Formats: sequence, structure tokens, C-alpha cells
Amino acid sequence: MPVSGKDEFARLATTFNGMLERLEAAFERQQRFVADASHEIKTPLTVIKANTSLALADRNLPADVRETLVEIDDATDRTNRIVQDMLLLARSDAAQLTLKTEAIEIPGLLASLAAEAPRLRANAATVYIDAPTSLTVTADPHHLRRLLTNLLDNALRHTPSTGSVTLGAKEEGPFVTLSVRDTGEGIPAEHLPHLGERFYRVDASRVRSAGGTGLGLTIARGIAEAHGGSLSIASAPGEGTTVSVVLPVG
Repeated sequence: MPVSGKDEFARLATTFNGMLERLEAAFERQQRFVADASHEIKTPLTVIKANTSLALADRNLPADVRETLVEIDDATDRTNRIVQDMLLLARSDAAQLTLKTEAIEIPGLLASLAAEAPRLRANAATVYIDAPTSLTVTADPHHLRRLLTNLLDNALRHTPSTGSVTLGAKEEGPFVTLSVRDTGEGIPAEHLPHLGERFYRVDASRVRSAGGTGLGLTIARGIAEAHGGSLSIASAPGEGTTVSVVLPVG
């Protein structure tokens, strides 16, 4: 805030500015801590993963030992995914998310994602594609795929196997809108403003046992914004959910 004069308003503005500076410094320290801690955790996780994989390769392991090692191995994978997510979010917060953009054929990308549905979720709902045969967007292929994979995984998690998920794309002037639409349980209106907040879950449907970390939508929004785009969510209980990502064509 601009400070002029020496009256009580000037003193108030000076105090307010000092508070904002301290908050900004604290936020920057938190960003560095998250990034540094996540980076340091990667090394022991790599060691644990290497040792469990080596041990599980022994076909003569007793059943109880194998079961324990499998649980450790799975927990390591989950922890590693969270660490990777935290690193990406830290870079996104610091505007350091590096993009290596190139022309991406959207129909091929969506077809590839649809083929991955059984791997993402057992007994997955049927995945359809609603996109023109030719549509290109300039984006980072790795990050764009991660964005859409997060959205697809989330949709499959909350859609029964008898339902469906549709991956859509359409060009609207200088923008391309990518969408993931499901016929799942839907989300009550009071939760919609909070979706995308870190670790936020809708209590009745987003639980740890379902495999979510509460970071998927946050990461997707960060990737969309890093490309100069946006992410929005429309949903209603019993009617499913549609997540739309708007990106500039070039």
C-alpha cells in the first residue's frame, strides 16, 4: 500500500505492508521446504523400491514374507507418487514449471488415454471419445498427458463399471476445450468451490481407501494455468461430473 505523510493512516499502511512482507517471506520459505523435503525423500524411496523389487524376484519366498514385501512395495509406490505431486506443485507455485511444447494431435492422445483405462482402474467404466478426427494443440506432451490422466483416473474412480466416461475435445476460435465427462455419482454444489484445493476431498466419496491423494485436480489446474489456460468443473449429484480444460491453440 502507498504510504504518505506521518499520520495514523500512514502508520497503519506501514504496519499492513510489513505484515504482507512477512507473509510473503513465510510462503516462500514454505515453498522451498516442500520442494527440498520432497527432493530429499526421493532418495530413500528409491532405495526401498530397489530392495523390495529385488527381494520379490525370489520365487522361494515364504508366503507371509512375500505378502509383507508386496505391502511395502505398494506403499512405496503411493508415497513416491505423492512426492512427485508435491514437487510439481512446488514448481508450479514458484512459476518454475518448465514446459517443452510441441504440436500434439489430440485424437491420438485421447485414444491412447482411453486404452489405459483398464490399467488405471480395475473393472473400469466404458470410455468413449467425442472429438474431431483432426485437432492439434501446442502444449507440453508430458504435462498435458498427466493432466488428462489425473482427470480420467478421478472420473473412473467415481463412476461404476456400468457407467461411462467420455473424453471430449472441440476447437472454439483460438482455444481448444478438452473435457472429461462421467456418469458417476456427481458432487454436491457446496463442495464445488473447494475442488482443486490441496488434499480436499468430498467426504462421502473421496476417501484414502479409494486411492486418491486430493492433489489430482490441483495439479491439473496448475498445468492448465501454466499453459495459459483454465480448468472448470460442473457437477450435480446423480448426474455425473464434467471437467473442462480450455487451452490456447498455439
